[in-house]
Amino acid sequence: MDDPSFLMRPAVSVAGKPVRLGFRRGKKRAGTWVWPMVFAKDQHVEVTVSYTVPLQNPRYQVQLAGAAAVYYRLTTGARWAQSIERLDIEVTTPVETLTYIAPPGYSRTLGRIRWHLVQHEPQEDVVIGLAPEETSRYLSLL
Repeated sequence: MDDPSFLMRPAVSVAGKPVRLGFRRGKKRAGTWVWPMVFAKDQHVEVTVSYTVPLQNPRYQVQLAGAAAVYYRLTTGARWAQSIERLDIEVTTPVETLTYIAPPGYSRTLGRIRWHLVQHEPQEDVVIGLAPEETSRYLSLL
């Protein structure tokens, strides 16, 4: 996990323009992708972040075995001066057997969870509980 490639370099744009990314190593974790952003007072700026992460636990031979949750830190936005005017999140899920989805306000279709939040003040992070073993059991019955 010390390799930043594990986090799969995201594509980030601010106000429609790609930004240069850096990688900041963490003390206990692999680290975080970071990028500079400067906003004028009351300026509205669209920030787009897109990335793919392999969902597997390196301690298991079988993909998804031992995978329990997808987590994305959203609460850092709560430190901003105001609410997030518009927040669109889309997560593609590898299984349909999910045990928990947060925050509320999502819509769900086969293989996808979407949030379209307006004037959002994050109180909790995005967390999706997975139950891949249940999906395997279900598929074995078909």
